[in-house]
Amino acid sequence: METTWFCYFPGSLMRKEKLTFFKKSWQQQQSVISVAVSQDAAVTTASYEICYILGKHMKPFTDAKIVKECFINASSLLLDKFSNKNQIILQLSDSTCIRRIENIAKHIYNRTIKDLKNCKYFSLAFDSISGKSQCSIFIRYCTEQNSINEDLLKFISMKGQTRGIDYPNVITNFLDNNDIDIKNWFLCVPMVVHRKPNKHAPLFQNLLEEMNSDYSDVLLHTLVRWLSRGKKRQQS
Repeated sequence: METTWFCYFPGSLMRKEKLTFFKKSWQQQQSVISVAVSQDAAVTTASYEICYILGKHMKPFTDAKIVKECFINASSLLLDKFSNKNQIILQLSDSTCIRRIENIAKHIYNRTIKDLKNCKYFSLAFDSISGKSQCSIFIRYCTEQNSINEDLLKFISMKGQTRGIDYPNVITNFLDNNDIDIKNWFLCVPMVVHRKPNKHAPLFQNLLEEMNSDYSDVLLHTLVRWLSRGKKRQQS
């Protein structure tokens, strides 16, 4: 079988035409890749926005499926004349929403820690949760942009005894572990409220167990935090 060889000499017309052809082919491939990457980035950003709104309003992760269904049905009418209306893809499964919320929380936490390292002064307020050995830390600080922020910084699990002296030690260790200068600690306010321990927590857990509930305690994102706000079990 005879093989035909083409020689593209420098400066020849055939060489210029071949180079132009390869250049156009490369540009087309790059444009296809750029469009695919931009679409994936837009889908991921939209998924984060929806998960952020759900977390901000303390809604369960399963509501993301309802949001997705509403969006698809509405877009079929609003985007009726768009050619890519059938290519709408949103990543809003339960596991995906959990990862999105965790990433958002981690980003906010790291940003807050960074602001605390750069600020000149900050104040702390801490409180303990009845029925649980946890210390909640609230922070107020002034950013480099001269704006005052106040956020819930962290829940710290308390181990062993939970005496009054243990809380400053836990907070001091937390600041040291995150390389936050304790000299900038301007004011610390322990939230002292005269109240009795929550004796209804074990009763409520027993009630959930008798009802074969999927949960053994009150959920974090719920409006009903105490038995007095909900419907009590009628005692015979």
